[in-house]
Amino acid sequence: MPSQLFVTVLVDNHEAPGMRCEWGLSLHVRYGSRTVLLDFGQSDAFARNARALGIDLGSVDYAVLSHAHYDHADGMDEFFARNAHAPLYLSEACAETCWSTGGEAGQPHYIGIRRGTMDHHAERLRRVPTSHTTTIAPGIHLVPHTTPSLADKGRRDGMLRTDGTAWVPDDFAHEMSLVFELDGARGPALAVLSSCSHAGPDAIVREVRAAFPGRRIAAFVGGLHLFRSNDAKVHEAAQALRAADVQCVWTGHCTGEHAIALLQEQLGHRVVPFAAGTQFPVDDLAWSPAPAMRRPVDLEVTIRGGAPSWGAHTSGHIDLGDRNASLTLPIAYDDRGAPLVVDARGNERHDLLVSLCDEGHTLACALVRTQQDSPVAGVGLDLAPASYFARPGTERLLESLFSKRELELAHTLYPQDLPLAFATLFGAKEAAFKACAHALRLWYATHDEPLAFEVRDFGMEEPWVEHGGLRHGAAQRALRKMGIERMEICQATLGDKALVAAVAWRA
Repeated sequence: MPSQLFVTVLVDNHEAPGMRCEWGLSLHVRYGSRTVLLDFGQSDAFARNARALGIDLGSVDYAVLSHAHYDHADGMDEFFARNAHAPLYLSEACAETCWSTGGEAGQPHYIGIRRGTMDHHAERLRRVPTSHTTTIAPGIHLVPHTTPSLADKGRRDGMLRTDGTAWVPDDFAHEMSLVFELDGARGPALAVLSSCSHAGPDAIVREVRAAFPGRRIAAFVGGLHLFRSNDAKVHEAAQALRAADVQCVWTGHCTGEHAIALLQEQLGHRVVPFAAGTQFPVDDLAWSPAPAMRRPVDLEVTIRGGAPSWGAHTSGHIDLGDRNASLTLPIAYDDRGAPLVVDARGNERHDLLVSLCDEGHTLACALVRTQQDSPVAGVGLDLAPASYFARPGTERLLESLFSKRELELAHTLYPQDLPLAFATLFGAKEAAFKACAHALRLWYATHDEPLAFEVRDFGMEEPWVEHGGLRHGAAQRALRKMGIERMEICQATLGDKALVAAVAWRA
């Protein structure tokens, strides 16, 4: 199975520059060689945003409707007008029957799929059972609700269904989760996409774990339906996600700004809000540099094993091979050997920043697409093997590479695995250097005055590298002159290696 999927939020109810927004959700997912569209929002806004982002809806392989509410279903006509082949998977319980008593009036009002839509597109619909998990493609699954007594929750939330003669509390049988398998460095894992999570994230986590025994949930993406919940309910949701050891929660839509703030208090940087136009990788790493980034920045990190050294560079291109985990760009090298993207005439493309590393036949690549007003000045990526710092007689090497404070920090970072701790610190220095090299090139594009600083002057500001920064030290004046406000570091471990990314942010 692929080790990563890439998500683009096509529509959400949070404002975003250049994007159409509405109360609703639509997610475009790239997974290996396949693409999936989860939900359609409530209008053609998702399609307009897709066009602005360069996404071809006509090439989507599968569509999934998470549940039978208008704000996820009523863009369906627009999708079928743009895509002539993709089947739409939906629950066999999906029908035009959903009502709500929410809102000021307190009277039932229709919140279901636009009437007549399902009959109009009947030949494209693929009903899936509510009794068990359905696999729609290798590694892609639909998990129905199996939690008992969900009708009680429907009653409390004022959610109803009707057969035309009587009202019954909604038991959310029409709702399901979209689950992707990830073949990560630490073994098989899962990414769960749950558009509204009416049953609650705790129930969904239990259902997915029951469907895939022994699998870890690396990421949870979607709305958590907490916008009307009290603080105690939000804290319960945070505890459920923490107990499941979910590494990253990308959320928006019906979660609510207050709930997101409370979740961030409980779970820290694991919780990342999204908006229309947000793009991010989802993988089995315990980190992603993308959470700090907002449109128009697009950072993709691809980890690929078995790459024979630098191979493809001899042709002047970067090519990672797999169709959906690849980029092919003309490249050149600066006088320090750092790769940069060039056009056909050899001129540097300042809107594309690329950072590479290659250690132990594992290739990692970070690509950043920027626009003129991008807050990112540079990106750096390094993969450092712990074995390099586990050899006998490395004391003098450590003394030459690290300050006394950094040596102390290593004992805090990974006290049971000091070679890995030193690899992380070393990788952070190298990644920071690469990020600064990008920023320097951008600076020299408009300035003639030379700037000099020593990357070794960087020191860790926080004791936890995975969500800290790099202290400017003696380089502070030069960095500020270059327009760099701060350097952020994210790190993960891949076996006995440390993977570290640095992002240089503009002032």
